[in-house]
Parts: sequence; structure tokens; C-alpha cells
Amino acid sequence: MRPNKLSLALNLLLAGAVCLGAQADSLAVDPLPVEGSPAQRNIHAVLLARNGFLWIGSQQGLARYDGYRVVPFRLEGIKSDQGSELPVRSLFEDADGWLWLATAAGLVRYEPGEGKTEVFRPDAGRPDSLSHDDLTCLHAVPAYPGRLWIGSAGGSLDEIDLASRRITRRLAARPASPLSPMGRIYAMASDPTGALWIGSANGLFRYLPTDHSLRRHALPMTGSPVPRPIAIKAILRHAGDDGTLWLGSAGAGLLRFRPGTGTWQHCRKTGDDDDPPGEDVDINAIVPFPGAEEDLLIGTDAGLYRFDPGSGGCHRLPLFVDDKVMQVGRGIQTIWRDPRGIVWIGSRSDGLCKWSPLKKKFSHYRPFQGFKPNPLANWVTSMEEFGDRELLVTTYGGGVLAFDRSSRAFRRLALDPGRPGRKLNFFISDSDTGSDGSLWLATGEGMARCSAAGRLQKLYAISADRDAAETIVIFAFARDSRGLIWIGTDRGLVRLDPGDGSLRRYRHDRLDPRSLSNDRVNTVLEGAFGAIWAGTDDGLNLLDPGTGRFAVYKNDGNDPASLVGNQVNNLTRDSQGRTWVCTASGLDMLERRGEKVVFRHYRVPGGDPGQNLFRVLVEERRNRFWAGTSAGLARFDSENGTFTFYDRRDGVVADGLSEAFLAFRSRDNEIFFGGRDGIIAFRPDEIVLNHHAPEVAATGFRVYDSRTEVDAGGLLSMKPQGGGMRGEKVLCLEFAALDFVRPEKNQYAYRLEGRDPDWIYQGQQRMVVLEKLPLGRHTLHIKAANNEGVWNENGETVPIQVRLPYWEQWRVPILGAVLLALLAAIILWRRRRSRLLRRAAIPDNLDRVVEKFSLSKREAEILCLLLAGRSNKEIEDALFIAMATVKIHVHNIFRKVQVGSRLQLLLRVQQEAKKTQ
Repeated sequence: MRPNKLSLALNLLLAGAVCLGAQADSLAVDPLPVEGSPAQRNIHAVLLARNGFLWIGSQQGLARYDGYRVVPFRLEGIKSDQGSELPVRSLFEDADGWLWLATAAGLVRYEPGEGKTEVFRPDAGRPDSLSHDDLTCLHAVPAYPGRLWIGSAGGSLDEIDLASRRITRRLAARPASPLSPMGRIYAMASDPTGALWIGSANGLFRYLPTDHSLRRHALPMTGSPVPRPIAIKAILRHAGDDGTLWLGSAGAGLLRFRPGTGTWQHCRKTGDDDDPPGEDVDINAIVPFPGAEEDLLIGTDAGLYRFDPGSGGCHRLPLFVDDKVMQVGRGIQTIWRDPRGIVWIGSRSDGLCKWSPLKKKFSHYRPFQGFKPNPLANWVTSMEEFGDRELLVTTYGGGVLAFDRSSRAFRRLALDPGRPGRKLNFFISDSDTGSDGSLWLATGEGMARCSAAGRLQKLYAISADRDAAETIVIFAFARDSRGLIWIGTDRGLVRLDPGDGSLRRYRHDRLDPRSLSNDRVNTVLEGAFGAIWAGTDDGLNLLDPGTGRFAVYKNDGNDPASLVGNQVNNLTRDSQGRTWVCTASGLDMLERRGEKVVFRHYRVPGGDPGQNLFRVLVEERRNRFWAGTSAGLARFDSENGTFTFYDRRDGVVADGLSEAFLAFRSRDNEIFFGGRDGIIAFRPDEIVLNHHAPEVAATGFRVYDSRTEVDAGGLLSMKPQGGGMRGEKVLCLEFAALDFVRPEKNQYAYRLEGRDPDWIYQGQQRMVVLEKLPLGRHTLHIKAANNEGVWNENGETVPIQVRLPYWEQWRVPILGAVLLALLAAIILWRRRRSRLLRRAAIPDNLDRVVEKFSLSKREAEILCLLLAGRSNKEIEDALFIAMATVKIHVHNIFRKVQVGSRLQLLLRVQQEAKKTQ
């Protein structure tokens, strides 16, 4: 046998055609928005922290994912030999929430809240330092809590005590030493006894922490010209009692090793002759297949595979995004299944994607698969139970059919077999079963009463004689408590008395405000005391049968209790007797407050108008409903007023679902929706729900001057443990619900303590905008729900402090008062000096003073003016001389008198005048 025959057939073509939508043969994944350099898309490790964030180790470094953005984190104080790149190859979180990172530049201890880092590197002078700084993997052995094992590219194995952070070298990185024969360490795993299994470049090793012994387990050699050990790159310990190890190798495929017996075997496709030529592939990751734990999900350099150990079959798993094959899928480097069941798949060059195995059991059935009697034959218009195990299904183009709920097969019923071309054999818009078992059908020729087997007994034409030539389309009908039939048509509301066949038509009259508000009547429902509700394209009408007059209810922008929208598509009554109104603008519950009719609104927050275009509503159980909208199926919780939407990625076949016109619930609680392309069927109790109540974290904030800046402005990052913050003007806060199944469908609600009496639900809007907050301290409560509407009622609390602008705070008034006091003191001092100068009279014997100091005539004139308190400008004006000349004379006077200021001049002149008296 040639050596390359011993490789696993992971590089085979698929054995047979791949079923595009089958979960067993393909995976529908969501790529994460990892941007930047190729090094950031080279994924090595993934970790879901206890606070809910996902941490990603890549060739570029560390990044954090909150369900919406991947944010790189810079590790300060770490230098790598690879330039700007700092490969993070393995991640671990300790009991205190610190992250431990195995990098190419040593071991890093990182505190996410404050961004603190502590680096451990080799030191030749310290035996308690790392053996090697190019680290490859970390592993915590459950039997030895508080310890972390560290493997390196040099083959060293170190142990660190997480509490004391003391490192012990177990196997040194010296290739020539008998204690380090492993070479590069790729993977580690442990068993219940505490034994550590190590996959390395030189094969499989077993290390016992009790006596620090290392044993190599012989595996087959490679088929290279120079035989060498098989490199083990991935290890998975089977949960069974025998402790089987699944080993992923580099170039030798998948191996199964049983430590108890020491035996191994290659796992490859049966029949060596079927192996095609080609290069062997490296297996980099192995995890149990979600939902089928006995199978394996294997990541290789050639893509993703599913392996069935029982049959030995191996199938390639293409990755799909929105039904399109991803280019991602080659070079799978890591697979990690988090505690919530999501599988994270990291590639060498295409980033990270996730796969959630939670699938909903929605089934899709078309009445006509091949030949259709009419292009609209699959347009289902009504459904009701027909016998014990069938549904009576009417279509607008395919007639009446019976749907066997056991075999899921349709059989067609002909109302008038003798005349197969009649409209009543094709165009059926509604149905109902009479108390005597007869069937009432709204057909293209009128109201047909049929036998329980579906044979026409009597036809009631609903057109008056003058309208015999026109076609009247029936949309819905209802039988009231008196046995009268009320029919909604495109020509108004019609009342049919089956007893005598008499008709009465109600039409819109634009001159009569008490007439029908619009001629297109979409739905009819009997209310209290025999009153008839009729929903039209332009308002809701309540008919008083006694007077034949209508009370019309429409939307009024000035009345919050008015109808939410004028186009009424459906009316239904639940088990509590409440009446629900489905409109094109939202869902309303009709209430009576005394004699007044008011409407309570239930709208889906957000900007998608299709989510608020409600066509039909069906009750699942008390306060739980399912709605057909233009955006798909929605589960409605009337107690909280919240909606959860389902689409193709949840397992709903979306064809025709955008127009789910009707809904029906069977006696055994199976729900059916009908639309243009058949029936959607499901049992709510069989839907696998995501029950994780997500943590909610603040991820960004900013303060704006006005509300108009909110949409255009970016947000500042905010640490998950962020404390109080200052708010003024318009405060914008961003949050993230840390559930990653369908993060775009996570929902949010907030309540500002002291202002909001109840929670304000925002749908998928995760940004809270607060305006005009009063001064003081406030507390904002935020809670979130996952994609299934499961709420975390504890949520998050954010303290907010609103204070005055800095120019209005107490420090500024005090500083202003001090400055004003200083200014006042200066002014008072100047005035005192001026008064002193003015009070000093010019002495009578000034001429003697002038003579003593040898002042000229001009200097004597200026001296008099100086003694009188005149300024230089006033002296200039009085003597008509230049300012420069004034300054020269003043300087000469000060020099001759030997003074330095005007005050000294005044005092000196007074002294000399007294001496000469």
C-alpha cells in the first residue's frame, strides 16, 4: 500500500450531490465584520468572556466583538519581533475576569475594564520566568484549578499559578535535551485524572503533573523520503468512558487513539481504490458536531468537513451566507463551540464566521407543485379544519382542496364537476362551516352553500340586476348570531339572508358622513349586541343594524387614542374577548371607555414600514400571538407589547410570506399561514428557542448641541464598566445586547428613573437619546432581549450627572468676585492718590523752590501743573506743546529735584517750601 493511501479522505470530492439546504451537508453562517489588514482576518483563537463579550485573537492582535462591531484593542508596553503584528494564538479567562494571552512576544495578562497589562517574558537570570517567549497555546486542567499550562513554539511547557503569578518551568525549550523532545506545541487536552495530552510537531505526548514525567506515544511515521513523526495539530478527547482521543494531523489525516490499549487507527474512506490522487490536508481543529455529538466537525486547510465515525463517511460542508456560497471556508484554522451552542469558525485569511444550530421547524406546502390550473392557483385564501385529519383550503385560482395533515398531500374538490370551467371551481376567497355541517364558500360567482363533501347545493348571486354584468370580488364574510351573512366586497358591504335570499348593500356616499367610509371591505366581524364591524381601505366602520347607519373610526393625528391607520386588513377576537385590528400602519386593540371607542396601539419600533403592515393575527395562547406582516412572521407578546420576527435564516421559507393574508390555528395547536405561494405550517411548542437572557453593556456615548446632530455624529467608546458620566444638551448612549445568535434582531428598552413610569421599548434600536434633562443626578435603566424576545430584566444601570456649564458653576462666580474686588481696590487707590495731589496747594514761595533747583521758566510752568494733578495730556493741551516735549521737561524736573514719581515730587516741594519760609 502506498504511504499516501493512509491519509484521511478529507480532500475527496463530495460523494454524491450536496443537498443545498440540508443542515447535514451545508452550513448557513454569518461572517463577522472583521476589517483592516489581512493579519486581522487571520484568526487563531476565540473566547466568550463571562461578561458576554467575544474576544478574538488574530495575527494582528486582540479584538472584541459585541454583536455589531469588531473593535481592535491595543496592548500597551509589548514589543513583537514581527513589527506591527502581535499574534495572539490562545486565550484564557481566569476567575477574576483577567484575560491571559499567548502571544509571539510572551504571556500577557490583560484587564479589559481599565486596559491594564502585565507581560511575562523569558529572563536568563531568573528560573521562575518563561522558558520561551513565542507561545502557541494555553490550557487549564480541571483537576488542577488555579493553574495554567503554557506551550511554546520551542517545545517548552511551563506552568503558572494564577493567584501568585509564579511561573514554574516544567519542560525547558532545549532541543538537545531529553526533557524537551516535542518540538513546536500545537494543542493540549486533559483527561479526568489530570494527565495532559500534548500534540506537537513530533507527535503525541502524555505529561503527568504528579511526577512531571513525559511519555511519547508511538504513532505511524509519515510517508516522506525520510520518515518522520506525524505532527499532531488538534486534539479532541471523546466524552466516552474509554477516553478515546481524536487527533488531527499535518499530512496524515484523522487518527483515533485509545490510551487504554495504546492502539490507533486511521479514519479514512472505505476502499483504498476510491481515494483520488492529491495532496494531503492538515487538520487544524476538531469539535463535536452540534446536535449530533457522535459526529465530528473538522476544520482543515481545505475547508470544513463532517465526519461520521460509525460509517466512516466524511462530507465537505460548504458555507452559505444568504443562500450564496461563501468564499470563506478554505484554510480553517480554529473551531470553537461556545457555552451557548454557537460555533465560531476562524480561517487563515477570510476572518471569523459563526453558525448557530438553533433552527425553527417551519414547513412550506404548495397546493400545486407542477401544472397549475391558473397562475394564481397557489394563492391560499382561507383554511379551516375539515374532518378529523384534513384542512379545507381555498385558493384564488386553484379552487377548493383538502390537505391531509398526516401525509401532507392535497386533493382537489370540484364544487360543480359537471361544469369544470365555472369560476366557482377556481376563484374561492373565503370559507366557513355551518352548524349543520354544510360548507359556505365565497366564490367567483357569489356565495355557494355546499354539502359536507364539497358539492354545490345552492348559489346566491350577490350582484343586483343592474350590476349583473360587473364582477364583484368577495374578500371576506361572516355569519352573525341571527344567521345572516355579511359579505365584504370591492363594491361595499352586502347582507345576505339565506332564508329568502334577499340582499341589502351598503355603499360609500361621499355626501353622507354616516355611510360606509370606503367601498372596499376587507374584513367583517360581529360585535356586541349584533353590531357589525367592517374594516375597509379607509377606516373602520361600526354598523347599527337597526338604523343602517355607520360610526366611522379613522386616524386623527391630534388624538393618540384614534385608529393607528386607516387601511384595515383584518379583525379578530381572542380568547379574552378582546378585538384586534390589523392595519397597514400597526396593530390596534379596540377598547370601550364608557360610550367611547378608543384604540391602544402596538407598533414595531424602527424604520421598517413592512414590519408595521399587519395582515392577519392568530392567537397561540393567552397574551401570545402570531402575526403575518409584510416583513415576515412575527411572534407578538401582548403583555409587554414586543414583537419577534422570523425569516429565512430562522427556517421560514420566505416565498410568499411577505403577503401572509390569513392565519389559522388547529385544535391541536398547529398554526398555518396562507399567502400567495401556499402554506407555512409550524407548531409553536416544537420551535427550539434561544432562552439566553443577554447581558447588556454600554458601548458608546456622546453629547451633542442639538438633536439634529445625533444621526450624523460618531460615538466615543465607553468601557463596559463605565461609571457616571456628565450630561448636557442632548445625550446619546449606545448599548449592545451580548447575544450573538441573531444580534441584528436583539431588542432594547429603557427607563429614566423619575421620568418614565414604564419601560420604553425601542425594538432593534440600541441607541438611547435623552434631551432636556434637569440638573442633578439621574439613573438610566436599560434592558435587552435576544432574537427570540427573551428579556434580561436585570439589565444595566447607568448613572448620569447633569450640571451647569463651567461658566455657570460656583467657581466662576467666586473668581469673578475676587477680580471685581481687586479692580475696585485699584480704582480706589488711584482716586486717593489723585485727591491727595489735588489737596496739595501750590506754596506761595514756589519761586524759591524753583530757584533752588535751578528750574527753567518752562519747567516752572510744568511744575505748577504737575502739583495741580494734571496729566501729561492735560499739560500738552494747556501749554500747546508736543507730548514728547512734555515728557522731556517732566524727566528733567524729576532729575533736578531728585525724585522718581509725582507723589515724591509733591512731598519734596512741600518740604523745601517749609524750609524757605
